[in-house]
Parts: sequence; structure tokens; C-alpha cells
Amino acid sequence: MINKFLTKMKDPKERRLFYAIFGGKLLGVAVCFLMVLTVSFFVG
Repeated sequence: MINKFLTKMKDPKERRLFYAIFGGKLLGVAVCFLMVLTVSFFVG
């Protein structure tokens, strides 16, 4: 599994796709974290 990942990372097109997916996931986590902080600020 890791070998397949490493070989795909050598291809610029696959690497760009990985960065896009990973960036989207990080953005989603950040939005969820900000929502929790916002709700706790107004409620608590």
C-alpha cells in the first residue's frame, strides 16, 4: 500500500490530486474546529 502511494507521488498529476484532496480534508477539519469554538463561545 505504501509502495503504491510512493510510486503515485512521483507522478505530478497524481501528486496534485493528492494535495487537492488532502487540502480539502484539512479545510474541513479547520471549519469544524472553528464551528465548535464559535458555538462554545456563544453558549458557554
